[in-house]
Amino acid sequence: MFTQEHWYVSDNPVRYASAMQKLALFCVLFVTVNAHAATVTVSPPDIFLNVGEETLAQVFVSGVESPGLTFFQFDLVYDPTVINLFDPNDLPGSSFFNFEPFQPLGGQLSCETFRGAPCLDAEWFLTSTGRGPTFFGKGIPASTPGPTIDNTLGRVSITYLTEGDQPPAPTGTGALAIFGVRAVGSGDTTINFENVLLEGTTFELVNVLTPLIETNPVVFDTTSVPGMVTVAPIPVPAAFWLFGSTLGLLGWLKRRE
Repeated sequence: MFTQEHWYVSDNPVRYASAMQKLALFCVLFVTVNAHAATVTVSPPDIFLNVGEETLAQVFVSGVESPGLTFFQFDLVYDPTVINLFDPNDLPGSSFFNFEPFQPLGGQLSCETFRGAPCLDAEWFLTSTGRGPTFFGKGIPASTPGPTIDNTLGRVSITYLTEGDQPPAPTGTGALAIFGVRAVGSGDTTINFENVLLEGTTFELVNVLTPLIETNPVVFDTTSVPGMVTVAPIPVPAAFWLFGSTLGLLGWLKRRE
């Protein structure tokens, strides 16, 4: 805490400036450490499939406070012998509709046509206030690549940001990404989060030849809640068992003769 001496406003501009710098530093540290906390989750939290089946799941964030979310990255880690993950937007026509990889399509008029089914996507939280998305590796010089899928190691990496300070960045709760789950083997696996980073930093692009400039950096304290996938073996049709029992009966009758 500041002593009475720190608060004393004297005629000495050096002492006054020093006191104000300490006060500003105290305020910044307090806000950064205590005011920003968010949670990322998989929805639905429990997924049940048979081998060969597919479904969609989404990553949600909650508890995003001012100044709002302008950047996120995370890895989804899973057992690739049980499930594979895929980008549900990696279909013919995605470039025509200007859909980004793993972008939730809620609110898009073409979502139902593109999905070929009723659109159950949530609205994309990152762009919900009218900001435009950019992901690293799409013409923006940066060391981090864009969304990647590795179904050999069992890892999907997703990174997106928005530039500038207008419109205001979104706060509250919303969907960060949508992904497909394909059951490839029986068993259980978690979908864990790694390398999670959520920021309310302002990013400015000077030109395409230079990296993005960060101003007013704000990093959210983040907790993550994994999802769970249970995959059952392919059920054997009842007709198969009936056919097998019939063959067994015929064999038994043949031996009797």
